[in-house]
Amino acid sequence: MAENILHILSKIPLFNGLNNDELKIILNLCQSIKTDAKEVLFKESDPSHEMYILLSGEIKLSTQKSGTIFTLGNCDIFGEIGLITQRTRSASAVSLCESSLLCIHHIEFNLLAGKHPRIFSILMKNISTNLANHVIRMNNAPLDHIPDDSDSKTQNTSKHVLSTTQE
Repeated sequence: MAENILHILSKIPLFNGLNNDELKIILNLCQSIKTDAKEVLFKESDPSHEMYILLSGEIKLSTQKSGTIFTLGNCDIFGEIGLITQRTRSASAVSLCESSLLCIHHIEFNLLAGKHPRIFSILMKNISTNLANHVIRMNNAPLDHIPDDSDSKTQNTSKHVLSTTQE
């Protein structure tokens, strides 16, 4: 099972540049979470101290103001801003079906800086690159186009960025 999870992690852009031994270190810091359909992971305005990696299933992100803003699938990550800043959640997260996730808390993440600075540095670079790409896509999106649930995942990215940059 752990080898399967390591294989999944190796395909996620957040972990680009890390070798198998480094992925094992990260995996050992993570908590495994299984959810049922309609289970709430967190609510808008909840404290934010962790990042999630969706291994399988679907998670809906929504706000009271906008409703559903994004649907996440296999290998998506969310909460990376909360991992770094510990701001309150800007959206609620609810599993749409049985889902399997990994969760890394900011305390364990920050311990990487001292114990494994190379891993920490790579993750911070990859998080920065991911957020920069979100901003670029958002800046290139037509201002008059607001994606809805029928749009593709790629088109929904700009709404996702707007909601998660506050985490």
